[in-house]
Amino acid sequence: GFCSGQASFIWAFAINTWERQQHLLPVSHQVWLDTNQDGSSDYVVLNRDLTFSGVGDGRQVTWVFNLATGSASAFFFAEHSTNTGNTVMYICGEQIGLTGTDMLSTNVDMFVIAQ
Repeated sequence: GFCSGQASFIWAFAINTWERQQHLLPVSHQVWLDTNQDGSSDYVVLNRDLTFSGVGDGRQVTWVFNLATGSASAFFFAEHSTNTGNTVMYICGEQIGLTGTDMLSTNVDMFVIAQ
């Protein structure tokens, strides 16, 4: 994957679970982001099949779902080896409305659901 041509950054969310998974397919990790810190989530970062809601083929990507517009985008595959409890999800700043100038200067509230 790659970010757009504008000034951006890559943000990695590493999630570790107690139980190992043979494959990422039955697992749902969700990172809820409140990018403007108004107390309401603005985006959800989650792993899902490349088809998002259709019939899956097992290719897991990191989706960013915009809660205000209902749009979703995926730039990277989710990183998950077989028989591990470790998953890494990568996103680009522009997927959540941030630019390269926001990196390390903007606070974002979040909570994580690993199921």
